[in-house]
Amino acid sequence: MDEKEVFGTVRRLCKGSSDYKRVLEGIIRIEEHGLFNERFGWKMEDVPNMTGGHVKGLLDAGLIRRDYTSQKYKHFRLVPDTPILKEALKSVSEERIGHEELRMMAEKRLREDGYEIISLNGLPDELYNIHNGIKSVGVPDIIAKKGDELLFVEVKGRERFIEQLEKYSDVAKTVLLIGIKTNNIELWGIDNLKPVQE
Repeated sequence: MDEKEVFGTVRRLCKGSSDYKRVLEGIIRIEEHGLFNERFGWKMEDVPNMTGGHVKGLLDAGLIRRDYTSQKYKHFRLVPDTPILKEALKSVSEERIGHEELRMMAEKRLREDGYEIISLNGLPDELYNIHNGIKSVGVPDIIAKKGDELLFVEVKGRERFIEQLEKYSDVAKTVLLIGIKTNNIELWGIDNLKPVQE
């Protein structure tokens, strides 16, 4: 398995389930520190949070190999070199866009669309009562104004339910159903934004 294949495989697995990143990091720690039987390899039980599903997924992906099997034990080893696998895992971590970067990307789009970014204190006097009502539930990450239109933007990064939606949407069109009226709510994703550097 060459470096490019390792990167692609790790990216695909981690996108399917973020558990794989933790499991692979655990395997690397075990192999780097010799925390296993050098003669036979490590067992599933040696790796924190590793399940039979992870073993099958990693075997099918070609990232681990079965090194020794008896009636009682199954032992495994990593296939790719550890430094390559570490770089692949690092690249997966870097792909995740954090809260602050998302906020900056959204501000960039809003400015390009003609909005002015304002602070909560910059709300017009006639909206001051809204200011107090908003503070009771939290302050939006961005407040923008264009003419008479006021826009609030709440940024959510990699919360668990966002990862859930991402996994579902990889398989099929996904609907987010929430228990409020949505006629004045718009959903943006990273595909609606441009990197800040552009």
